[in-house]
Amino acid sequence: MSRVRPIWLGVAAVMAVAAPVADAADVKLSGKLSGTKLPKPSAGVSLLRAMNLSDGTLGGAQFLTRRGSFSVRVPPGPYGLIAGSVFFHKKKPTTKLVGALLARSGKSRRLPLSLRRSASQPIVGVNYFTGGASYQNHGLAEMVVTDLFEQEGKPCDFTMVELMRRAEIIKEIRLQQTKYFDPASRVKTGHLLQPTAVVNGSLTPAGGDDVSYNIRMVNSKTGKVKGSVSGRTSGNWSNATASIAQQLAKIICQPDEVFFRITGYTLSEKSSTSHGERTASHTLAGGPGPVGTMFPCADPTSPTCPKVIQLEAPVTSTFTGHVSGTADPFLCPGGSFDYGTSTITQTTRQTISFDPEKNDPASTGAGTIPEVGDVLDDKCGAHDTGDSQGFSASVPAADFMSGNPVTFGFSGQGTAASFGDHPGLPIAWSFSETITVQRVNADGSHI
Repeated sequence: MSRVRPIWLGVAAVMAVAAPVADAADVKLSGKLSGTKLPKPSAGVSLLRAMNLSDGTLGGAQFLTRRGSFSVRVPPGPYGLIAGSVFFHKKKPTTKLVGALLARSGKSRRLPLSLRRSASQPIVGVNYFTGGASYQNHGLAEMVVTDLFEQEGKPCDFTMVELMRRAEIIKEIRLQQTKYFDPASRVKTGHLLQPTAVVNGSLTPAGGDDVSYNIRMVNSKTGKVKGSVSGRTSGNWSNATASIAQQLAKIICQPDEVFFRITGYTLSEKSSTSHGERTASHTLAGGPGPVGTMFPCADPTSPTCPKVIQLEAPVTSTFTGHVSGTADPFLCPGGSFDYGTSTITQTTRQTISFDPEKNDPASTGAGTIPEVGDVLDDKCGAHDTGDSQGFSASVPAADFMSGNPVTFGFSGQGTAASFGDHPGLPIAWSFSETITVQRVNADGSHI
């Protein structure tokens, strides 16, 4: 199925590819509009218009069915597709530019159009390169745009926007707002997407028409280089730019670094038998833990790459306990022993499973081992321990990525049979733990 990029997807590049062809066979465009609830017939209508990007004329227009389906024929050429709904009762129309395509003579296209764009989808623009001759700086950049356009949807979905001729597009949009254009066919202002990643390139002449190149993918918000591609053309620019585009697409589809830290922590444990009791409590010590990020992986696109975040934080742990048994002057004076209260500072570590590129919840686990007494300092012959008890918890991906604190909570209680000094003796246990995690910037500041 062919797919149409949302708003201003390489429109200028499409304009440069082709113009209408006289006497050529019309092209059938069909599909369905999604991404929003369409109005009932009594409340409004939904429509589609195909505007020729070479001269602003309408190649086709149609009211959509109740389910958003359409089928319209247009002459060959580059088109911007405008779609949305008009409401009969005071609600503003939702019509906007939803895609662009090159309609080729006689070739039908089925198009899944959407009024909604995924917030997580990268938006990529390419600037003219620098360092080489003018025809190299411009020509190689133009070819990379086209080759990168063809890579969209292969490693992952991303959106291409025009940067090199954006000033021309803005000028055209402004011109369409004048009295010389039919209001019904105007492209609405305010819909040009801003890139989240920008491709910049540096060229070095290497003899003849060849160049050495260093192409960088830069996060437009942070200015950080996400990845780069280096090499040298060898007489055939097409081979070079196709390879560059494939490598850039892999870089685009690598998840941007995300950072988290533990900002809150509590844990309470209690185990008891007919021969004693043990308690433990743990609280965060000295503020939030250090900033952590995804587990490093040589190839983030590999299916075997673990999608986990490893976090740690300092905690203060306090333990109490007492046991009873057969009196012994050294091991169990008076038939009982009190371990007293001990406090230590240690590090808690937590592994959270999460893939930033998906909408699956972030999940993690916890556990406790029912235990009374001390295996190394076994007083009164009353050390009893049972099988470990495991728990899991999750939070929605959107909450985890929001920058607001989220809490994983675990709790449970029960009994476990001892395999210690009193085999089979029931150990009653209870457990409660909370781990609060927050997404932050690399320096730990709030997003």
